[in-house]
Amino acid sequence: MRKVPHIVGNWQTLVSIPVEQEILLDMFQSLENVDPIDQMHISLSKTVYFKEFQLQELDQQLKRAFKNFEPFTVGFSQVSLYWNDTRDRCFIAADIGPGHAELVRLTERVDQVLSAFNHPVFYSDPKFHVSFGSQTDIDPSVVTDLQKEFGFELKRTGFLVDSIQLKFGNKLLTYTTTD
Repeated sequence: MRKVPHIVGNWQTLVSIPVEQEILLDMFQSLENVDPIDQMHISLSKTVYFKEFQLQELDQQLKRAFKNFEPFTVGFSQVSLYWNDTRDRCFIAADIGPGHAELVRLTERVDQVLSAFNHPVFYSDPKFHVSFGSQTDIDPSVVTDLQKEFGFELKRTGFLVDSIQLKFGNKLLTYTTTD
């Protein structure tokens, strides 16, 4: 369901890190009555809206911001629940532990770019995570159950961050460490 009214020429925009982890799929498959997350990711920005004519400048500024971006490894720490800003949808997620400081540095770069366009910056104390399911309400006991079943393996799971994505409407631009 659309939360923001459609305005012709405004495109929903998000900067994020794509994530594909088998353990998150296993955790999701163990749940009942929970909607899947289509494209799992770690958000580096809030969802904002840009005009079509701004895409090229946004792309150029992000390329400059990520110019010296070095790959790094992140890992998971625990399972948590998060509510969206309007508190009408709950997300079940794996929190990021190792790699948090590097994600903060990337987010600061994104914040500088978005500020130049007068868009809001990310949260002041970000809780980086990867959502893998959502529902209008989730029983908190699900977190305890998932932690018991998958917690040890989750904490041993890490992955390399070597690309960042800009989703601009239906366009997807990727910035890699080789750019």
